[in-house]
Amino acid sequence: MLVATLILVALSAVFTNVYASCQYIILDVNKVKSKSVEDYKDMLKEVDLVYSFKVVGSSRLLFVVRLNESSFEKFSKINLPGDAISIAVGDLSDKLRTVGVDWKKWDELPDANLTLFERTLKFEGEPTEGAVSHLQAYGEKIKPIVESFPNKGFFPLGRTPFKAYFIFSLSFRCHQVGVGSAFALNYLNGPGDSTTKVEFLTKV
Repeated sequence: MLVATLILVALSAVFTNVYASCQYIILDVNKVKSKSVEDYKDMLKEVDLVYSFKVVGSSRLLFVVRLNESSFEKFSKINLPGDAISIAVGDLSDKLRTVGVDWKKWDELPDANLTLFERTLKFEGEPTEGAVSHLQAYGEKIKPIVESFPNKGFFPLGRTPFKAYFIFSLSFRCHQVGVGSAFALNYLNGPGDSTTKVEFLTKV
């Protein structure tokens, strides 16, 4: 399982800005004290809310909204209280399929042992062909691991520095996360080229 996390975090280091269709919006919110989680979810009742998470030990909430033709106008009218940003993202497994790597897609995330790997990359001067090659190679390498651990992966579209969100259900997560994060810092020439933020999540 330690190897699993090492490779999973390494995959985040090959996140690229190769174009993919927008499928979701991630709402990253710092909740205000006067509002409950249910208040926020009620504000999102008119859109297709797929996941809602709370970052353990903080007021940060993450909502994943599936986009469709009817949801754009509804979404544009939502004004969440507190510091909130919206990030257009694509599904990572769908992106990999377009470059020839076919992963098993998990239907659902379990309610326990959820870990968020939030990866920020500084790809400077990397040609598109090279980025795609990285994605293909690591996608193939971690395929058996990704198919063993329930997960969801998203990547923001058209943003720099590049960022990726990976949510995994990992048992014994504290030890795994520590080893995996240390490995990630030494990938792509060290921490100056990339950073990994690790958070524990609960579904809300």
